[in-house]
Amino acid sequence: MPVETDNPLGAYLKDRRSRLDPATFGFAAGRRRTPGLRREEVAQRANISPTWYTWLEQGRGGAPSADVLNRIAGALMLTDIEREHVFLLGLGRPPEVRYRAADGVTPRLQRLLDAFEVSPALIKTATWDVVAWNRAATVVLWRDNNVHVRGEGIKRLRHPILGPIMMEYSAFAVDGRPDLGMIVYNPATTSDAERIRSLVASQPTAA
Repeated sequence: MPVETDNPLGAYLKDRRSRLDPATFGFAAGRRRTPGLRREEVAQRANISPTWYTWLEQGRGGAPSADVLNRIAGALMLTDIEREHVFLLGLGRPPEVRYRAADGVTPRLQRLLDAFEVSPALIKTATWDVVAWNRAATVVLWRDNNVHVRGEGIKRLRHPILGPIMMEYSAFAVDGRPDLGMIVYNPATTSDAERIRSLVASQPTAA
């Protein structure tokens, strides 16, 4: 049964590091008082001060920055869901979505995205960097940070031009690229699809 604590972020980080095998990361296993990585080993992997990380686990370090939480998430090998949970505990919000181009997305994969004319589609990394997208995503979702989705579901948003719109989303793995995932948002109604089609058609095509 989970133990209640006044410092849920610290308790969660301590639990996550206790589950890691030191030898996996090149640290000597030997005899340890507690299982998993030591605090200073997590700090070393995250490139942050061991003292500050210790304070963070003890609830004495103040609110961490998003950059620090990303480093700690990487150091602890957190999954997407675990990383989002850490952000909710530490900052009260999910991590922001970052859009950046990436050389690793093949032309074939980009053509697949572009084939979805009225369905916003994007490729994201494990740390929620959006590295490829289509025109529909640009005009419908570009200013929306809340694309942290898993599996399938319904997304309702209020677009500044289209007004209320409802999308059905599905998340897919990218074959041969375990570091990437694809999300496709399909208009839930014919009316929504036609409104998106008109908006996409009205936007200038990039040169």
